[in-house]
Amino acid sequence: MLIALSVSTYCMAQHRLSTALKQELAHTSDNDLLRVQLVLADKADLSELRQRFSTERLSTAQRAQLVAQHLRLYTDADQQPILEAIEAFRRQHPEQVGRVDRLWVTNLITVDASRALILQLAEMDAIRVIDLDGRWRIRMMEPIRGNAEQNRSVGGIEPGLAAIGARFMWNLGYTGRNRIAYTLDTGIWPEHPAIRDRFLYHRYPIQRTWFAYDSPLPADKTSSHGTHCTGTMVGLDPSTADTIGMAFNAYFIASDPVVSNLAFLKPLTDFLHAFEWAIDPDGDPLTLNDVPDVINNSWGFDPPADTLVCESVVADMLNAVEAAGIANVFAAGNDGPNPMTIGTPNYINTGLVNTFTVGALNGNTPTFPITNFSSQGPSPCGGGGSLAIKPEVSAPGLNVRSCVGQNGYDVYSGTSMASPHVAGAVLLLKEAFPMATGEEILLALYNSAIDLGDLGEDNTYGMGIVNLEAAFNLLSQILTPVPPVAADFDLEANVTSPIGGLACESSISPIIRLHNRGQETIQSVNITYGQVGQNLQGHTWTGTLESGSEVDVPLPTLNISGEDLIEVWFNAQMSSPTEELDVHNNHAMLRFYRRVAEALPFNENFENMTFADGRWLVENPDGAVTWDTLSIEGPHWSSVSSYFSFYTYSPRLDQKDAMTSPLLQIGLEAVPTALRFDRFYTFFHQNFADSMRILVSSDCGANWATVFNKGGATLASHSASDGNRWPQSV
Repeated sequence: MLIALSVSTYCMAQHRLSTALKQELAHTSDNDLLRVQLVLADKADLSELRQRFSTERLSTAQRAQLVAQHLRLYTDADQQPILEAIEAFRRQHPEQVGRVDRLWVTNLITVDASRALILQLAEMDAIRVIDLDGRWRIRMMEPIRGNAEQNRSVGGIEPGLAAIGARFMWNLGYTGRNRIAYTLDTGIWPEHPAIRDRFLYHRYPIQRTWFAYDSPLPADKTSSHGTHCTGTMVGLDPSTADTIGMAFNAYFIASDPVVSNLAFLKPLTDFLHAFEWAIDPDGDPLTLNDVPDVINNSWGFDPPADTLVCESVVADMLNAVEAAGIANVFAAGNDGPNPMTIGTPNYINTGLVNTFTVGALNGNTPTFPITNFSSQGPSPCGGGGSLAIKPEVSAPGLNVRSCVGQNGYDVYSGTSMASPHVAGAVLLLKEAFPMATGEEILLALYNSAIDLGDLGEDNTYGMGIVNLEAAFNLLSQILTPVPPVAADFDLEANVTSPIGGLACESSISPIIRLHNRGQETIQSVNITYGQVGQNLQGHTWTGTLESGSEVDVPLPTLNISGEDLIEVWFNAQMSSPTEELDVHNNHAMLRFYRRVAEALPFNENFENMTFADGRWLVENPDGAVTWDTLSIEGPHWSSVSSYFSFYTYSPRLDQKDAMTSPLLQIGLEAVPTALRFDRFYTFFHQNFADSMRILVSSDCGANWATVFNKGGATLASHSASDGNRWPQSV
């Protein structure tokens, strides 16, 4: 009887383990930890919420708020017994349990667990399956790149924008104003002039505008893939009127989990947190102006053969995002032209437009032929009729010019270039129909597309090329378009002093510039400001601010606490509340690094620190290779150095990566102060010389004096053939 019970329990445990996990456990020792995902058996039912949303015509922000609350409450309750079991096991075997992470956008827990814990968890009926985490890894849909020296088009627009009817919406006065896109991609170059003013990072705290994976501050990868896609959604250089974006008055938020380097691919479970953030970016479900209207997705993964993607946790996530009222737009993939090459998760079809997949056509010619790389359906998830057909629509994706780097332009080709055309179209329609859900807008784009290729919907073009005029007219049959906001009132705020950089004091005296971009005179403005996470203080300005005029307002001193990155948030509102042309440009951000003085003697051996702790600051303009810590072949008292791997680095010629020390408190007494350091550098090739400069500032970074400056052969401490890796004292 006891033996039979033991066998039965073990078989049940085996039943819940994936084949891959069983194989891994077969050669795993007792104390080895495996990162596993626990997929729970039950799912939150959103049908009642969706019915309520339909009946009450709630806004996207309200929907997202209620969806987030519902999913959090459900998963909190459903996951609690499992979390308690894990913690009980940890108390008995602390070395056999590691990091625990949980999701609410889908009912999932990940944990670093020993063999014994995994088998114990597999006995719980609340868990449907346990699998190795990281088997599904997210990759970028690699575009075909053109010439990075593409010229700007002064006063022009890209032909792809015109091809799908952007001019029709612009002529009506819709430019995406006050709408928000979410770039879920390789990252973003935040200062590119075509998109800088559209990035809400410059208006709100990091928490609600940048969901960091690879870079704590906004940056893109060397491909500039995310920057290029964002430019097609919202890009316009105000100095040249070079229009590369569909909805050039919309804003965006961003994240950077997508990579092309196979060594840095992220597991799907980590990736899903980006969608939780989309539903509630600032972490406060009570706020209603932070939720994006559309998510642009140019990523995919190759699922293992033994997994069911069609009803997976990804499908749960897509259902949650759709219920929240957000439009999810996906690039179809660049593996065409054969059938059934549609990417994953793009082929999931739990709804007609739930995973709204976009194929790439040539928008530069009148016939709009499909490209030979555009992936085609049908979906392996099956379903009848239109559910099985992929993509849903097509848009320009061949030779699309958009922004790259920090001030450049380039022509890329790929379905990654087609999907942001459609995401931008969603923003334009959302401005006209703010009460429309993402699903309703996508259905309008789907049902109004102009048929191309074979008659009717097909697995090459989908329903055809997107047509904004037809989609607008179709939506007008069920909803009344809201007229574009008039420019009677529009107050803009920007910080003019201090300008960021470094700060060494415990207080600042900020100056905020108020700009009247509306038509009516402004006579009183209430300004609130303060360090993010602390209490705000207020100030009222009164005067006469005519249309088009600016005024600089000195604000009372603000005390600053802490060090590393400091964020100060400013909010300026007219004293008489009224509808404004732009609801986001009243906000402004000041960011700087505060340094707290350290007494001499100051010693740094880099042994027990990381640059992530903020004690040393690293400036990495291109977001690529930069300063890091590395174990070295050095003397026994020092095994770690700060290093820069120049050997594999191909930056711009003027690239400078800086490493700044803490503030050092040097006394006023006449005692000599010396700077000593050790260096190791080998010089490999005459045409590829590197340099190192050391500068000192006595006024908190306002001015710098060079005390060391060598490069190439003069910087070398050892020859390339020298096997000795001990640094040389200077």
